[in-house]
Amino acid sequence: VVEGRTGIFVPQGDPEAMRDAIRYLWAHPEVAARMGQEGRRRVEARHTIDQFAETVRGVVEGVIAQPRLAVS
Repeated sequence: VVEGRTGIFVPQGDPEAMRDAIRYLWAHPEVAARMGQEGRRRVEARHTIDQFAETVRGVVEGVIAQPRLAVS
């Protein structure tokens, strides 16, 4: 989350802050829409299927590279 661009940070365990953030976005639907669009744009730009495949490949290669344990 980019504060004010893709969302609003709310401190953990602070229901009043959550309430205030919800009220603000409810009262400012244009801000909520802009944050939603910006959040989606950032996710689509940063989390592609190719990027996911590369991450999985790295995990698999890391597992394969580990020495095997003897099973008795």
